[in-house]
Amino acid sequence: MFRQIYNNPELTVKEILDGILEESAEDNFKLTTIAFGLPVYYMIKNFGINIGLYVLIPVNQPDYISEKTLFYFSAGISYNIEW
Repeated sequence: MFRQIYNNPELTVKEILDGILEESAEDNFKLTTIAFGLPVYYMIKNFGINIGLYVLIPVNQPDYISEKTLFYFSAGISYNIEW
């Protein structure tokens, strides 16, 4: 930052910081998460039951984000209304 101030004295600190942030934000596309899901849906007449097991595997995460594998489960019921 001091080098940029020395080379470009007409720039303000805000302009220099904006430039630094823009350069760091220009990341390339990369894989960040792999996800697997196993949804199951079962109908009994007009009632439906759904359950699902999901796994999220983080990859290429920054240091401040945990790379622990996440598991979660979802469940629900529904009723089919026909018009």
